[in-house]
Amino acid sequence: MTNIFKLINQIAIAEAQLSATQFLAPCVKGGRVRTRVAGMVYTFTPKPSKFEGWGIFEAVDEKTAKLVEEADVPQVAE
Repeated sequence: MTNIFKLINQIAIAEAQLSATQFLAPCVKGGRVRTRVAGMVYTFTPKPSKFEGWGIFEAVDEKTAKLVEEADVPQVAE
C-alpha cells in the first residue's frame, strides 16, 4: 500500500511548481482555463477576462492565471 504522506508530499511539490510553470489552454470570453498537475485538475479565472482563443497562461495564485501570450498555430497543434 502507498504511503499517504508520500502522496500528499508529491502533490504539494507539484503544486509549488505550478506557479513557475506556463500552460497552454483554450479560453472563451468570460470563461475559465484549466490545467492538470499530478493528476488533479486546476481551474483558473484568466486575466484579462476578455481574452478569447488559445493562450499561454501562468498561475498568479490558486484562482487566477494571467495571459503571457497568445498561442500560435504550431503550439496549439502540438
